[in-house]
Amino acid sequence: PAISGGGNILHTGIHQFDLARYLTGAEAQEVSCFAGRVATQSTEDSFAATLFLGQAGGGTLLAAISASRGTRSRYGEIRLIGNAGQIVADHAHHSIALLQGNRIVREEGLADLPTVRETLRAFEAMVRGNAPAPITPVDGARAVAIVDACYRSLRSGHRESVAQVQEN
Repeated sequence: PAISGGGNILHTGIHQFDLARYLTGAEAQEVSCFAGRVATQSTEDSFAATLFLGQAGGGTLLAAISASRGTRSRYGEIRLIGNAGQIVADHAHHSIALLQGNRIVREEGLADLPTVRETLRAFEAMVRGNAPAPITPVDGARAVAIVDACYRSLRSGHRESVAQVQEN
């Protein structure tokens, strides 16, 4: 922890939390999180978190987010649960599905794009003035607030509120 700052929640989960915010347009209000160590000794390598997301219309969405880097069979699932169905995505296995009722109505494989390369391309486009920043500092701060709530939930064993970051 002194060197890396955290485990899988900070290093992988933060991106999943940001993606859940991006896909839903909703902000995390509360988090409940569990984590463990399968193959590491100092930090968590596996976690499962439930995010309670407030929606503009006053409803609630749930996001069940889990990831593991504890074995060679890594995974990172995001399950967005609303009243009209579910979206299930796994960034490690490059898949996404839409569930409605008890059936999968659409399922697709996703391209395996190198994240660092794509991030650098987006950054270059922003610097050259060809595109806006895909992720703003406020987006980053909001994802970090979810990580912080996860670590507080691990310590307390309870659901924790997510600090609400305001735009200037």
